Amino acid sequence: MQVKGRLAARFDYIEPLLTNKNKEARVEYAKSFLRALSNGRHVLDTKQNYVHVDEKWLYLTKVKRRFYVYNDEDVVLRSVKSNNFIMKVMFLAAVAIPPYGPHTKTYFDGKLGVWPFVEETVAQRTSKNCPKGAIVTSPQTVTAEVYQDVIVNKVVPAINAKMPASRRRC
Repeated sequence: MQVKGRLAARFDYIEPLLTNKNKEARVEYAKSFLRALSNGRHVLDTKQNYVHVDEKWLYLTKVKRRFYVYNDEDVVLRSVKSNNFIMKVMFLAAVAIPPYGPHTKTYFDGKLGVWPFVEETVAQRTSKNCPKGAIVTSPQTVTAEVYQDVIVNKVVPAINAKMPASRRRC
């Protein structure tokens, strides 16, 4: 005997709504990684000389944390005015495909670095958190100029220092 009208779980995934112009742009982007050979064939670029840069926002603390303490210890009081006031900082990370360096006979691990967008200032007056004149680290407002400064002064030197010379273009 077969049971009719049985309730079953079904999954439906959202798909991107792409116009023909979007599809053409995706095809052109994929074509940009093809290299033409002298015999008329095409080869896919290995992307060994590409550096991937990404931003990530991280909160300085979590609302709920587990601490392991002995019975005679107290848990440190962590407090904020509201859960909406938990400070977050933007980080910039750069990675590359780990190629083999033929001259140094070593492998590059692919990790170029992670840099926070923070600024260190001197405290102007004494508060309950720090005395006057102490160095205070605070999140930096990320503008196009700040972002470009990090790319030029931190990411590019890391590329020159860590990537094998045969793979870099900058």
